[in-house]
Amino acid sequence: MPTAQSIENTLLSASLLMANQCTANLVQLSVGNDELSWASIRRLNRNINALQYQYNTGQYDATATVTVYNCLNSLIGFDTTINNLDPNFQNSTVVYDVTTVTNAQANYDRITFENVDTVSLSDFQATYVDRYGDNAIVELFVTTDAFATVQQDTGTVPTIVNLGGDVNKPDSYTWTFGMLTTGYIQITGFVPESANIVSPPITNTSSVLLDNATLNGLYPTALWGQLILLPNVPAKYEKLDNSSTGQWDLQTYTPNS
Repeated sequence: MPTAQSIENTLLSASLLMANQCTANLVQLSVGNDELSWASIRRLNRNINALQYQYNTGQYDATATVTVYNCLNSLIGFDTTINNLDPNFQNSTVVYDVTTVTNAQANYDRITFENVDTVSLSDFQATYVDRYGDNAIVELFVTTDAFATVQQDTGTVPTIVNLGGDVNKPDSYTWTFGMLTTGYIQITGFVPESANIVSPPITNTSSVLLDNATLNGLYPTALWGQLILLPNVPAKYEKLDNSSTGQWDLQTYTPNS
C-alpha cells in the first residue's frame, strides 16, 4: 500500500518529468517544429491531478488511490519495490482512463526584459492563473547576444511571495542579478480544456484612466477576462463579458519592475 511519503515522491517525480517534457516541446516550438504531440504530457497531468486529489483526502489505502498511484508510477517508470526511477523507461501504449479529471490545455508565454539588475513578475494570481493554472511553471532565460542564443538561468533563485501565505498561490517572483541582464521569463501551465482561455494581458501606455467606450474602441474583439494593464497610472481593467460594447472593471495594479 502507498504511504504519504511514497505518494509525495511519485507526485514530485511526475511533476519533474512533465516539466522536462514541456521544456523539450517548447524548445522544438521555438525552432519552428509545430508538429508536436502533447499526449504524454496531458496523460501525466491528468494522473498527477487525480493522485493529488486522493492524497489531499488522506485516503492513502483507498482503491482509487492505489489505482491512480500505480498508473502514475508506470508512466514515470517507478519500480515501487525499489522506489527508483528507470532512465530507460518509455511510455507504454496502454491508455489509463482517469474519469475524475478533465483534459487540460497547455499555454505558455515569454515576457522579455532588457538591461536590468532586478526583474519581477507581480500580481500572478490576479493576472496569470486563469491562463496558466494553479501549478504553472515559471522559468528564467538569459542572453548575451540579443536573443541570438539563450540559456536557462537556474542559478538565480527567485524570491517568491505567496498570497495569504499559501504555498500553492505564488503571487510575485523577484530575481536579483549581480549585473545588468537581458532575457525573458517563460510561463508554462495547464488549464481545463473547457476553460474560457483569454489572450495574454495587454499593456497600454496611457497616463490617465480610460472609460468603457475608449476601451471598447481600442479592443473591440476583447473577450470576458481580458486584462488591460496601465502601468503609468497604475491601474488595470478586466473585461466583464464578450460584447464589443461591454463593461470593464477597474482594478488596482502593481506594475512589474
